[in-house]
Amino acid sequence: APQVPLPGLSLALLGLCAQAAKLHLEVQGSCDSFQCDLEKGWSPKPDHFKLQGSTNAQCCRPTCRRWKCGHGYKAHPDYFDNVASSNLECCDQLCSSVACNKSYGVPPSKRDALGSTQQECCKPLCSKHVCMGSWASDPKKKNQAGSSNEECCKPSCAALTCDSSKGYKYRLERHDQAQPEKNPEDFCCETTCAFFKDQCGRGQGMDDADEVKMKQSATATDFRGKCCEPVCSGVTCPAGYLHHPTKTSYLVSKAHGCCLPTCKAFKCSPGWVKNPVAEPFVSASLRDKDCCLETCALHNCGAGWFNSTQKSKLSKVAASDKACCDSSCEGYQCPSGQVLRSGAVNISSLNADACCESKLCLELRAKKQVKHCNSVSQEAECNKSYDVHEVKRSSTAACAWNAELKLCRMDEKTVLTGCDLK
Repeated sequence: APQVPLPGLSLALLGLCAQAAKLHLEVQGSCDSFQCDLEKGWSPKPDHFKLQGSTNAQCCRPTCRRWKCGHGYKAHPDYFDNVASSNLECCDQLCSSVACNKSYGVPPSKRDALGSTQQECCKPLCSKHVCMGSWASDPKKKNQAGSSNEECCKPSCAALTCDSSKGYKYRLERHDQAQPEKNPEDFCCETTCAFFKDQCGRGQGMDDADEVKMKQSATATDFRGKCCEPVCSGVTCPAGYLHHPTKTSYLVSKAHGCCLPTCKAFKCSPGWVKNPVAEPFVSASLRDKDCCLETCALHNCGAGWFNSTQKSKLSKVAASDKACCDSSCEGYQCPSGQVLRSGAVNISSLNADACCESKLCLELRAKKQVKHCNSVSQEAECNKSYDVHEVKRSSTAACAWNAELKLCRMDEKTVLTGCDLK
């Protein structure tokens, strides 16, 4: 059965509730006496003087200072004290929140710029831009908005300086291609011989005066074959030769000779013999007097001396008449009954036959040669004549007068050989 409320009890309860509410309001206080915290973004409600409360939430309204702007919006200090709680009321709109038409977009440079219209914020996409000059297309930016080389393109290899002083030159085939983000020099430039000029190694070098060769393309694997040449320090000098002291770093092709001869390799001229002491001596133009010693073969014998024909004497290292020459007959001691021949100073054979003649030869030279002694008819003339022996034509004899026969005849007792009668 339905319950019937007791009238007396209900009225009593209502009274108690009203008293409790009144007591709560008295304890809570009035918003009219509450101070809203403006620094934290609270402003008094319009009817706050009618309201009961003791907190910002009960007595105040939030301002824009408490609002956090959403994506595409930016807070502005001028709006901080505005009583509002929305992007439109508390924030400035950015171009990043503007929707562009097809083939248009907001370029990176304007994403954080203030703007709310397509006219303010949108530009054509980079896919419609043609990169010019030292710029190349950047595939990563084709869907990015932009209308300039800087916005839509990447620098090409043409914009990079390949430092020739460091041995680089342009790769012509990559002139219009985009530079990579890392190590663009390795992509756009190539090394030349000049890059490796100090890397040829021992016994090798480069002709840095050859501009054409130094600009020739080369890599770490082929530069030695393309760019390097032997230098004198790497040349093995033949026996008897030494490296030229001032040309060790010269290129062989330009040194005009890397080695110099020593006296050890020098060939002495006739009449000279090697000087052992001079063997280490080195010069570009060695001479006999640098490396050799004179022998008797070069000595000019003085008066009374004759050049020898003896090999043992001619090969002597000496320079005196006594050591190098044969003496004349001038000082020769002739045997008994003989005297030095006339002109003994000009005779070189030192023996009696060559140097001496009979004393009678002196008498014979005082006479006159006749064809035959018997052709002379006068005694006086006969005794002043001589004749050559008919059989031994090298012999001579004085003519003698035969008083008995009254004839001039050859004196067989005076036949002589070896007389100088001229």
